[in-house]
This record gives sequence, structure tokens and C-alpha cells, in this order.
Amino acid sequence: MCRADTLQVATSLFIQFGFGPTTTRGVARSANISRSCLYRQFSTKDRLFEAAIRRAEEAFVVDLRVLAHAHTKRTTGFANAFRQLLLDHLVLFKLAGVQHPDHQWRALDQLLLRTQRRLGVLLPQLDSQHIVDCLRSLSLQARAATDTDGLVRKT
Repeated sequence: MCRADTLQVATSLFIQFGFGPTTTRGVARSANISRSCLYRQFSTKDRLFEAAIRRAEEAFVVDLRVLAHAHTKRTTGFANAFRQLLLDHLVLFKLAGVQHPDHQWRALDQLLLRTQRRLGVLLPQLDSQHIVDCLRSLSLQARAATDTDGLVRKT
């Protein structure tokens, strides 16, 4: 199994069970690889968690750039496209909202800071602080929500 597949499995487990209950043994078993193979790819569970966030964030940034280039003005079309972008990448914000026992919301705070900087550069016409505040709320609520489309519409 390749690294991307392992990260996909780990992402699902982190979101479903949280950081603490997710074990490297469980990730390896679900990914159908040995623990030694997992440790060759990721030396610790923390590195696995960070890599999962980084992978999801990279895909989000690519799509955010496409959105920024397609919509230079804040319009209804932009709002709908941004809403769809959030729905498409909700797994990133769910994952970043997973509580880490050693540093609580550090992953979420760092993600939101990087997102705010990117929004300021890519979409300067927007109030990036307001969007980041909404994303924080969305991340924390999305962990327990089943109607994620409704949650994104409300946020």
C-alpha cells in the first residue's frame, strides 16, 4: 500500500475516533500493512497525524488557487463556489479539529493562520479574518455533525 493510501486510512480513523484512541496498530491493520512498514513511512503517530493534515491542506490550497483565479470579484457565483470548496475539503477541517492531547487545537490554529494568509494574498477583496473565524467554528462543529451541507450553509 502506498503512502497516500496509508494517509487516507489514517485520516478516516483520526476523524472517526480522535487522536488518542487511534493507534498505529489500528492504522496498520486497516491499511493492510505491517507496523514496521508504517513506521518506515512515519516514525511516530504525531508525524502520521501531521502528514495527514498536510496532504489534505495541499489539495485544499490547489483548489483555493483555482477558485481565486476564476473569481476575481465577490459575487453569488463566488459564494457558491467557496461553499462547494468547503464541502469538498471538509475532511481537512474535521481532521484539524481533532483534539491532540499534548497541544489541544495547535493543528487547527496553524491551519487557520496559513489559510488566512493565503486568503489575504489570493482573495484580497474578502474579509479573511471573518472567513477564518467561520472556518474555526465549522471545524469544531463538523466533528459531530451529520448534515455537513447544512452546517456549511449556516456558517
